[in-house]
Amino acid sequence: MTAAAEGGECATTFAVTFFPPGYAARTKTEESLSLETLAKRIRSTSAPAKDALPWLKLARFGSLPNPYKDSGSLRWDGNVKSLSGIVADYDREEITPEAAAERLDKAGIRAIVYTSPRHRREGHGDRWRLVCPFTREILPDQHYQMAARLNGLFDGALASESFTLSQSYFFGAVRNNPAHKAIVIDGTATLELCSELDRSAIGKPNGDSRQHIGGKPEALIEDIRAALAVIPNPVPSWGPNASWVEWNNLGMAVWRASGGSDEGFEEFYKWSKKSSKYDSNETEFRWRHYFESPPSYIGFGTLVHLARETQPGWVPPSQKNASNDPIDPDDDQEGWDEPAADQPWPEIDAEAFYGLAGEIAETINPITEADPVAVLAQTLAAFGCAFGRGAYCWVGDTKHYPNIFEVICGTTSKGRKGTSYDPVESLITRADPTFANCVKSGLSSGEGIVHAVHDGIWISERVPHGRGKAPTFAKVLKEDPITDKRLFVIEPEFASVLAVTQRQGNSLSPVLRLAWDGRKLQTMTKHNAETATGAHPSVVGHITTDELQALLAEVAMANGFGNRFLFVLARRSKELPFPARLDPAVADRLAGELHKLLSTLDWRRSCVVFSPPARELWIAEYHALSADKPGLFGSIVARAEAQTLRLAMIYALLDTSYVVEPPHLRAALAFWRYCEASAKFIFGDYLGNPVADDLLRALRQAGPDGRTRTELRDLFHHHSGRVAQALMLLLKYGKVRMKKRTGTGGRATEIWTTT
Repeated sequence: MTAAAEGGECATTFAVTFFPPGYAARTKTEESLSLETLAKRIRSTSAPAKDALPWLKLARFGSLPNPYKDSGSLRWDGNVKSLSGIVADYDREEITPEAAAERLDKAGIRAIVYTSPRHRREGHGDRWRLVCPFTREILPDQHYQMAARLNGLFDGALASESFTLSQSYFFGAVRNNPAHKAIVIDGTATLELCSELDRSAIGKPNGDSRQHIGGKPEALIEDIRAALAVIPNPVPSWGPNASWVEWNNLGMAVWRASGGSDEGFEEFYKWSKKSSKYDSNETEFRWRHYFESPPSYIGFGTLVHLARETQPGWVPPSQKNASNDPIDPDDDQEGWDEPAADQPWPEIDAEAFYGLAGEIAETINPITEADPVAVLAQTLAAFGCAFGRGAYCWVGDTKHYPNIFEVICGTTSKGRKGTSYDPVESLITRADPTFANCVKSGLSSGEGIVHAVHDGIWISERVPHGRGKAPTFAKVLKEDPITDKRLFVIEPEFASVLAVTQRQGNSLSPVLRLAWDGRKLQTMTKHNAETATGAHPSVVGHITTDELQALLAEVAMANGFGNRFLFVLARRSKELPFPARLDPAVADRLAGELHKLLSTLDWRRSCVVFSPPARELWIAEYHALSADKPGLFGSIVARAEAQTLRLAMIYALLDTSYVVEPPHLRAALAFWRYCEASAKFIFGDYLGNPVADDLLRALRQAGPDGRTRTELRDLFHHHSGRVAQALMLLLKYGKVRMKKRTGTGGRATEIWTTT
């Protein structure tokens, strides 16, 4: 394999969008080209000046002009429909194009390295760009990951604009520059298939909100969240023709108020989504931009001013507490995670700690601040995934396997959710070293899940038949299938996963639902769709209850996505300034028992059955498990029977048994009841109706004085019908009450308050 300036025609084509010279980009053309054809066009294009050269982008754009600017440009993030490849920029003038081509050649990646218009002109040195086509088109939200892969391959040397989704690039030479070239690297793989590059990926320099440091926060995130809950979108004072400028100003205010934190971004994202002009890519792009050009004159004071426009006299919650609820000097403000809700923290029955999983949790408990419930939960999930599809249980005509999805929820960031997984991972990977290859993170799309356990990558290639004969196309295996179908996904920032599922066209939610159901995974891409048969995935996410509640209105938790997860409340169990490591001898013993289990159990598919006493217990408990429950909480726990069944199967397998006995079922019931109580704690006050839930929040903020129907209607921009329906729903479930107050004109005014 060599890198050459000239070469044979590459059979695979990809979409390229061309924009005419100039920055307007009001028109575009789209062509399907091969690597060599594009390289020839780059080599042959020339103009008297850089600004007279055309632009290119390996993507498909829609026909929507940028609504935030008056230019009418089609070249903006929200108009990118799919990516057929990636183009990246290098301008440090240290690496030659030939050296870049050699690096890509060694990595085996198909690409073009072409010199930029100012390459070796006007005193400049080596400047070039990379064009890396994909085998198949991917979703726009994977652009950052692809750019980071390339940036890691070049040790972080790529320019920051390489990470901008819609960024397009000039191509060609200025005045037939003799140094201009386009080098084709005819590699054996395409960038989107090179997942091994994620290990060395490097994010955007000077501006990525997930990696870069912001400023010092001006306010508590609770105060920012409360202000944005009051501020309508659009703000009435902006007038009917609110522009991009006002929206951007509010974004800068949130950024400075939160210090550019991830929590601040989630609140800005959620607030922006209320607008009909909302665009997720533009929202993320603006937030990243604030790190490069931080606001200095606008901040939390702006949010307070806008909140008081809607609710005169509004006061941030922290100031209310400061004035009305003095802090007890004996309170430990840093130590413990206590629930903010009125209802008590749920308690787990000791029967849930049955068997080896319970022994692991109780053994780890003295040396960690993590909640033993969280350790138990992740032990069950990790073992169920590590065992694979060696066991199943029939329910009617449906097979259930021992894979479970969990969300570990803490009331604050101090819940030690992340540390609860570390000792579990250490034990399970010592018991089965191959399982380490199955542990992944970074859920962003359904395509990513399918690719992690795919059945083989096949692409169509042209087969020539000699002069005068039309070629045919044949499927060619480009990547061998994944043989180990286990996949354990650990997501420390599950809030970002929930946000991703709401992006238009994102396939993460439907693929996760299919994965839990044990069905064949497939994404409906137009070209070279991947499939995964026999996949055995488990998912564990970590999130705070505040984040989860804030995303309720934004994420369709009740559409079958949420009730496939077990929600597990966790809090810091104790203070350990110097947590110890698990004694090596104890770790070896526990890992040895897990290894023995995994080696002893029959990996051929075996049916798990209930013993007669366990069947009687199941019949006795079934009515309570299958009973309907109201509101969003009811939707979240709607799969109680299936979740308990899977837990019982895992407890039985941990006893080296394919028969569920009463102790296994009682342990599963105890664990499920804790999950159900956790869901009640988190979701109990919500109905799953965004308008009703927002009204309930607004009425609680109003306190005992309540709000009039007119005030509530104004919060939703005069959608009186939606408000009326939501109020009736809240009345039905006893969340609010209404009384009438007679005004001076004799007309009664409705006053709404919480119960």
